[in-house]
Amino acid sequence: MMVLMASLNSLSYLYLYLYLYLYLYLYLYLYLYLYLYLYLYLYLYLYLYYIYIFSSISGSSLKLHVVVHLCCLSWQFMADPSSVRGLLRDRRRLDIYSDGST
Repeated sequence: MMVLMASLNSLSYLYLYLYLYLYLYLYLYLYLYLYLYLYLYLYLYLYLYYIYIFSSISGSSLKLHVVVHLCCLSWQFMADPSSVRGLLRDRRRLDIYSDGST
């Protein structure tokens, strides 16, 4: 009976550690995603504010520059999201080198 109680006790600790590990992993993962998306939206918001303030000064050339830059930024984000997010791992690079070639 003591062996059964000890094994149940250690199994419950294993489940507790597994639960805490998964909870912390998901919390940090979601925090990282929310932080990076908010950072990206803040960057775009400040850039649009820059357009609003300085568009009357320089005219259409600045507007064209800003539109081209935003299109390039969105195109880069759609083509390779990890290059914009920066902190996340690019899984395609791991797939390239998974066969051992350099």
